[in-house]
Amino acid sequence: MSDHDTEVDHYLKAVTDLGDTHEIVADKDIYSENGTKLVAAGIRITSKLYEKLVDHKLQLPLDMSLSADPTVGIASIIADIEAMADSNPMLKHVCDEFGSSYDLKQMIADIRLPAPMFFRLTVSKEKFPSVYERGLSSVVLALFVAHCEKMNDQDAQSIAIAALFHNIGMMHVDPTMLAPAYVMSSIERRHIYAHPLTAYMLIKQFSELPKNIAEAVLEHHERMDGRGYPRGLTAEKISRCGQILGVAVVATKAFESARTEELEKLKVTLKVNARQYGNGLIGHIVRVIDQIDSGTGSSGSLGQLSEKMTLIANVFDAFNLVADDDSEDDEILEFTKQRMMRLRVDFLDVGIDLNNIETSVQVFESDPELAHEYIPLVNEAIWQLKSILLEISRRWTHEFEVAMLDDGWLSKLQSLLLAK
Repeated sequence: MSDHDTEVDHYLKAVTDLGDTHEIVADKDIYSENGTKLVAAGIRITSKLYEKLVDHKLQLPLDMSLSADPTVGIASIIADIEAMADSNPMLKHVCDEFGSSYDLKQMIADIRLPAPMFFRLTVSKEKFPSVYERGLSSVVLALFVAHCEKMNDQDAQSIAIAALFHNIGMMHVDPTMLAPAYVMSSIERRHIYAHPLTAYMLIKQFSELPKNIAEAVLEHHERMDGRGYPRGLTAEKISRCGQILGVAVVATKAFESARTEELEKLKVTLKVNARQYGNGLIGHIVRVIDQIDSGTGSSGSLGQLSEKMTLIANVFDAFNLVADDDSEDDEILEFTKQRMMRLRVDFLDVGIDLNNIETSVQVFESDPELAHEYIPLVNEAIWQLKSILLEISRRWTHEFEVAMLDDGWLSKLQSLLLAK
């Protein structure tokens, strides 16, 4: 069985399981690839019939011909967003920021979707609730940024639909891989990196939808400086809808957590990585965060800060020994060198020289109050260093796995960073 078949089975199994709580029927005749009618419209799809159908090659993907009762619709989407906002003051604050000049509820009410997409949402809500809820939160934040950018209603609705469905590719990933404690292999991580393309292909099936919806979904993990995926696009090659969806998706996790410390981390992340996002977009999110009284300081002690800054210094020292060796001629090494140089520039903009940590240590030792502002920055620096290794494992999977078996510079960096 191919990897693709394995992935599809996770979604198909969810559809089969949905039949235990919902009435699933064929809303149109279902034909085999050779034109034989297998099921007439209106017939209920039992698990036994479903198992027979998936053994056939069909003219249309099976879920394009199914409907569920009860099903997710526009009214339930609005109700679910309102319920989430009522229980989450952070998300509620964003909703309130729209003001009287923008009717968020009406904007969502005006969305028109093909019936099979509502079926997908129903499967998502019932069997992949985190995917569904992440989509709803992303709709609010994406429409907020679109509103701040004064986008016309048509493009704003495209962004809302893209936000709603940007993560549906994750429904084809083994759910065990998404558990917080699960440690993915390099091969498994490639399935995660493929989810924008999976979602793009699913949305492209519906020719009646504006093309910029699928395009934005494909681009939501791209970054302006080329660090994103799946295509590594840069700057103007990323559509404005894709740029807006990208910053909204990044912000969503922090806002839906309803924890002010997560919003502070998000603000640091956006400021440090400003070059990765579309012109002016992070300012809209940062402004909202600044309006929310955190009431908490940065988490972590000064001792932990010193320890983490020492770790960063050790990582740069270990890499510099290799980078300065002219005998090394390696594509991965050159990639890492460029990424670490860019990372250093990004942090210089916010007052930390990652290649000269001693200076920063002297600063916060002389001013303990200032040190609290450094804690989230240092945490972000460590995360960014880890992300370099993750990207290497994605781009050069085989080479990375081989490198982990020896005691070269790459495995040494991995060992240092895995300690935190």
